[in-house]
Amino acid sequence: MGRIYVVQHAEKVSGAGDPALSVLGRQQATVTGRWLNSAAVASVYSSPLLRVRQTAERIASAAGWPGTTVLPSGRVGFRRS
Repeated sequence: MGRIYVVQHAEKVSGAGDPALSVLGRQQATVTGRWLNSAAVASVYSSPLLRVRQTAERIASAAGWPGTTVLPSGRVGFRRS
């Protein structure tokens, strides 16, 4: 059985709207990617929010995984079967 890793976006700059990652947030995402490097990941998914996309892209890049897939806008949720 496979595993699912769920990661919250890294630190963002302050401000309204759809802010980018802060310098610290970019570092956090890179460190997370290095930590997850040994995980056998088939896909990386992201919401369309800028800070979330940037987090996913940095994690994937640092871990040496393929690019990310951006999910359509709207609520992203999980259901138990």
